[in-house]
Amino acid sequence: MCGTKGEGPNDFSPWAGFLQSGNGDTGTLWMRNKGDDFEYYTVADKGIYKKGTTKRFLKKGTFGADYIMPSGKYIISLRNIKGEQHERMYTRKASDGVAVDSINISSLVKEQYDDNGNVYQRSSIIGASVLTRGNKVAVIYNFIDRVELYNVSAEGKITMTKAIGEKLTDKRVEEVESFRKTQSGSKRMYGVVNEYATDENIYSYFIDAEFDFRYADKISNGQPDVTFNKKQIRVYSWSGEYLHLYDLEYPATSFIVSPDDKYIY
Repeated sequence: MCGTKGEGPNDFSPWAGFLQSGNGDTGTLWMRNKGDDFEYYTVADKGIYKKGTTKRFLKKGTFGADYIMPSGKYIISLRNIKGEQHERMYTRKASDGVAVDSINISSLVKEQYDDNGNVYQRSSIIGASVLTRGNKVAVIYNFIDRVELYNVSAEGKITMTKAIGEKLTDKRVEEVESFRKTQSGSKRMYGVVNEYATDENIYSYFIDAEFDFRYADKISNGQPDVTFNKKQIRVYSWSGEYLHLYDLEYPATSFIVSPDDKYIY
């Protein structure tokens, strides 16, 4: 990257993340810096120039993730709020970070309290990621086979249009909690690890892998043996259909899809 000091990459913070990764071209480079701000830049022939800054909207007792919609008008924010079991999904104006609308989604958070009733740990039971195309938003869940579709109006209002896959019942939540306590961790990787969207379809990459460390130091320079029980790419349409489930012959670390949905790389 190149630019003029004060107007571009020379002043980027040591840590930064792209908001619009995989979510289409907004015409602007959106980044989240190490602090509580979003910075956005325009790309010109002679460099990258800072256009403005938007507050990240982090309140005390919250954490979450943010995604810029392709129009560049709204930011989709997932927030875990103290005292609430479900995450909330917000639409916020990209110009100033002000929340326009919000709705509960199916991701779950568990809080643990000390003897004085104060929260000392908050952990995700069922987490979620977001993909966007046009005015559509897909929420993909990691530990269950579920995708929720939403529309965002011109005014920023959120409407759920369809849910695909598993229902989030109390029994299913108990199963996930039990599995995570006994199986998940350094010896097991389970869940959706990557997502991608085109104008027509939504893709998620699900794996179930077990790690055997017994002979790691002797035969593979400290790397464990890995057994992949499942390595699947699941395909959904933006209209709400479960289209395909591909069992991969070999495991992948990541993937992308051609714009015409003909090839997966």
